Amino acid sequence: MESLVVGCGNVPLRSCLTMGFFRIWVAGCFVFAGCGDDDGACPSGFTAEGDICVPVVDSGVDAAEDSGGEDVGVDAESVDSGVDAALDASDDATLDAASDSGADAQADVAIDSAGDAGECAAEETLCNGLDDDCDDRIDEGNPEGGARCGTGVGACEQGTETCVAGDIVCQGGVEPTDETCNGADDDCDTRTDEGVLNTFYRDMDGDSYGTSSTCEACTAAGCSGGASLWATRPGDCDDSCAVCFPGNPEVCDEENNDCDAMTDEGVTTTYYPDTDRDTYGQSSSPMQRCSGGSGLVTRGGDCADSDNRAFPGQGEQFGTPILGARTAGTGPYDFNCDGVETQAYRRTNGCPTVNNSSCNGLRWSAATAPACGFSAAAESCLGFGGSCTSTSRSLTQLCN
Repeated sequence: MESLVVGCGNVPLRSCLTMGFFRIWVAGCFVFAGCGDDDGACPSGFTAEGDICVPVVDSGVDAAEDSGGEDVGVDAESVDSGVDAALDASDDATLDAASDSGADAQADVAIDSAGDAGECAAEETLCNGLDDDCDDRIDEGNPEGGARCGTGVGACEQGTETCVAGDIVCQGGVEPTDETCNGADDDCDTRTDEGVLNTFYRDMDGDSYGTSSTCEACTAAGCSGGASLWATRPGDCDDSCAVCFPGNPEVCDEENNDCDAMTDEGVTTTYYPDTDRDTYGQSSSPMQRCSGGSGLVTRGGDCADSDNRAFPGQGEQFGTPILGARTAGTGPYDFNCDGVETQAYRRTNGCPTVNNSSCNGLRWSAATAPACGFSAAAESCLGFGGSCTSTSRSLTQLCN
């Protein structure tokens, strides 16, 4: 059977480290069951009284002295009476009940912080998960805690060092988190939104493309002038033109819509100046435009843009030269712009005497036709019966 250890008043006891135990209050004494050695022997400083271990006390002394020499106020008679009471209690069901109800709980608080049996601290001073002051409570009063911990920089808040399960932990504070773009120093490194800011580009024309002028912020609303003046994409070649930005299809509006350094490429119409307003322009002066406007036409080929009688396809013939010629015969007379001056009357030698296929129309009286614009004698031929009659007249040579 295991031994019982009896301790009365402040008599120092040595705790049992090898086994669990419980204690009950019997007649002014603590009785510790199960604190003997594995072979039932009492620990040092105690003597066996049957199955009970009691402190060794000089029989002739009323007051025992503890290791520090202080009066503990316990005499031999009181120890003996406590032993008797403990022996009686050991056979009683009260001891069993106490064992069942408190053995586990008391085992946790019987071992002090130093590991020396029976030595209880005046108060808890160490955070170690032990009942150092033997008051059935562990680490009460937050030993070694209470100091401020953590950082108060940025979004962080300091906490309090707290004794939890034998360790000092920081509780009640706000710890650093990953930096997000919110205007706060989330990671508490004295910098705000580092590495997470967005880049915006100045966009005065509202086409969603900006210039090289930038703003670093979480949202465009945080940039100067507000969100409407900033875009998330750069590359605008003309921030005063809302239809000019990269990728925009080119249209004929005299703007560089696609921002490729060219304007209206591939979408213009060729126009020609038409000074004489004959709807044909000078092929030598083409121009690419989106619209013609006054004095511009889409047809070229006019060989004399100073005279509206001259244009490609002109079918009429004229006896006066194209404007700008000084005198008749010096031309030009190419009114149809085919590069050739074609005479209107080319038959010569007057009318025949008989009515045949040659007896019709006008014929020059001479053997040669006059030049363009010159006048000469001519005959008007008319067949009647078998004869060909003629009527003389002066005629001007017409050309085109």
